[in-house]
Amino acid sequence: MFQGLAQMAKLLSNPQEIQNQAQQMKSRLADMRLPGDAAEGRVQVEASGDHRILSISIDEQLLQEGPEIVQGHVLSACNAALERARSAAAQELSQLTSGLGLPGLDKFLG
Repeated sequence: MFQGLAQMAKLLSNPQEIQNQAQQMKSRLADMRLPGDAAEGRVQVEASGDHRILSISIDEQLLQEGPEIVQGHVLSACNAALERARSAAAQELSQLTSGLGLPGLDKFLG
């Protein structure tokens, strides 16, 4: 417990370092490209680690199946890519907070 308090005191004495680490994490997440797909790869989506959809690709033949079918596949592919983005963000946050020595902080912040 006292070790955690000492690390918290060290952390609070240097807020700029925490801000720098958080900014680096934010940049790493923005640079990540995480794929998602559906319909056996006929719909492909790319998301960034900061939860932005960057691109959507739909096979031309799939477009002939009708809008409702295509919409469902696009939603599935987007959700798959965004789930990967959530996992990547959680992993980054866990790495950032693990050095603080405060058990459960990553769960509290995530």
